[in-house]
Amino acid sequence: MAAEAQQQIAFEEPPDFFEVGSEEPGLRIYLRYDLFRALDEYAVRDTSRELAALLVGQVHEGGQGGGNCIVVEDAIEVGVADEREGRFSPRVWQHARRVARTRYANKVIVGWYHTHPGTGLDLSQEEREVHKTFFPEAWQVMYVVDPVSRDRNFYRQQESRLGGVRGFRIFGKETSNFKEKPASAAPQAAPPAAQAKEEGLRERYLERSLEKIMRAQRRPPLRPVDLLIILLLLINLLAMMLRPAPVAKVDMSQVTGPMGRMSNEVNRIGKRVEALERHLKDLQVLDEQIAQPTPDASATPGMSSTPEVGIAPAEGSKEIHEHLVKEGDTLSLIAEKYYGPSGSSLVGALAKYNKLRGNEIFPGDTLKIPSRDHLP
Repeated sequence: MAAEAQQQIAFEEPPDFFEVGSEEPGLRIYLRYDLFRALDEYAVRDTSRELAALLVGQVHEGGQGGGNCIVVEDAIEVGVADEREGRFSPRVWQHARRVARTRYANKVIVGWYHTHPGTGLDLSQEEREVHKTFFPEAWQVMYVVDPVSRDRNFYRQQESRLGGVRGFRIFGKETSNFKEKPASAAPQAAPPAAQAKEEGLRERYLERSLEKIMRAQRRPPLRPVDLLIILLLLINLLAMMLRPAPVAKVDMSQVTGPMGRMSNEVNRIGKRVEALERHLKDLQVLDEQIAQPTPDASATPGMSSTPEVGIAPAEGSKEIHEHLVKEGDTLSLIAEKYYGPSGSSLVGALAKYNKLRGNEIFPGDTLKIPSRDHLP
């Protein structure tokens, strides 16, 4: 294959061409007009079976605008065997290559031609394997024609897979830009001499084929898979429109949790403030009583300068007295009343015995007075 690629001759790209489709990035394919007609007639001659041919021409790398330029000039018929024998055997390709080297010594094999009578342009796995095995060069192409639907296109190797090109160019309808006269096409592919009327009919057929190619490139027909995609999109759109809106569920625990804890803390502080206010009020009453002058003996009973003396249970006794807290009572006065002068430790022990929070007491509370040795 490398030796064939070295046999290319210098050339200039044909100026007299018309574009079918749009230009393919990195590759320009030129198909000689006479060969286009010959291959088209060759395809419609027998639509009961597939036909194949070897394509020869020239390859130029880095032509105008960069990329590769392929000029398809002639074709050599290749036999397609029966399915049971394998349609494309190495023997038929070897024979076609020997013919190409003899008949077109100054040209290279640029690809191959294959017909799909009534089956469209989709490639089979066998065709992909044939192209990969016998036409491994990146610039070698495949020209597929469906003579029934009159569709045709070139295929090229793109990212390790054969894919259809966007367009190609047909040249030489009026004149030829090549110095040497193009050789005839595949055996039985060149149009035979016919009357002027028959030639005109063929010319009209080819013109309509070209117009159909150009229309198809501008506005590709809808395929079944395209219709299926459109149907699925419509179904999805209807499902989205008819689906009821989901009920929004908002988790407020992250908000209500801290708010609840804050509310409890505020209530607790409020209660402590109320207790503190009562205690301050009691202290104020006590201060007022202390500030009063000492009454004489004729004063009202119970209002003495010394605390009222109570009787605590004797030591060792399990008896417990109860004391009802009145206005002006404090824990230290109650401890002094029952146990005599005492320090803060005895007051704290009495508070601990009654399970008080600090030394706070309020009128109406009942304190338990045990014997002194039972205080903690």
